[in-house]
Amino acid sequence: STAPKGTPIHRVVRSVLKGIGSSLVDLMNRPRMRLGLVFLFIAQFGIGATNPQLELFVGHVEPDWAQGKVQQHTAYLFSILAGVGLFAMPVWGRYGDRNGHGKVLVISALSAGIALCVSGFATAFWVLLVSRLLLGAFGSGLGPAAFGLAADVTGREERGAANGAVFSARALAISLGSIVGGVLVHFLGLRGIYIGSGCLLVIAVFAAGPRLLVRRADS
Repeated sequence: STAPKGTPIHRVVRSVLKGIGSSLVDLMNRPRMRLGLVFLFIAQFGIGATNPQLELFVGHVEPDWAQGKVQQHTAYLFSILAGVGLFAMPVWGRYGDRNGHGKVLVISALSAGIALCVSGFATAFWVLLVSRLLLGAFGSGLGPAAFGLAADVTGREERGAANGAVFSARALAISLGSIVGGVLVHFLGLRGIYIGSGCLLVIAVFAAGPRLLVRRADS
């Protein structure tokens, strides 16, 4: 609601923050919404942990390439991921509408985990290329599925708050994943980051997948 004219700005801010906090608490009290957000966070965290290492990993896989060639082919890998995802996201969205968004979350996370593990064992650039194609084709389903799941468990008046929570979970996971990945690479190595991130997604699927596959909405 609109604050009365002349209301001090700090009261307006406090009222807005209180409303946001109340909405988040209500959303997190819904088991399926909470499960979906945590699952999405873990999946995006694992993928995000590998992003800062990609250029270094290309150079590691192809040590004879000049720096300029490494940078150029790294750009190809990022572009392929985004390009494939651009076309795959609407497909996953429609599939989720028909078969359940929880199912799409499970398929996307499991496939992305496998793709990351394949990257970790890559011995040539073409293997990285194939794994990025798989990651773009399947990992791109995480976003549409998460937003669809949020729509399933909330009413129209809560839809904005639910979508905001999904967006925030993704952004936070990618940001923290990049930072943590940059630290852990010194302990796990470049291959270890990719394999470890892939295993994290696979473990998350086996832990939460059965509950996500059940098609139901919280009242």
